[in-house]
Amino acid sequence: AGLALATASGGAVTLYIADYHNGSVRVVLPGGLMATVGGPRQFVSPTRLAYRPDGWLYVASDTGALSAVRLREAPEPAPVEAATPRRRKVT
Repeated sequence: AGLALATASGGAVTLYIADYHNGSVRVVLPGGLMATVGGPRQFVSPTRLAYRPDGWLYVASDTGALSAVRLREAPEPAPVEAATPRRRKVT
């Protein structure tokens, strides 16, 4: 189908989604961040995805085209410190 799952050795799961109408592949990274594989309209009507554990993502379209994309590991986003509210004395 238009979904593929990649599981890291630590158990983190990455979800790849074929975006037929926008000609792209969306990715949901561990932690819920979303990104796009490649650029906009890089793929023609992607409908099927397959992920190989060695880092290759195969994208098939309804036109019969097949693309192989070598994925590189995305860097972990920097942690964001929680904001500490400032307390002001009201006089």
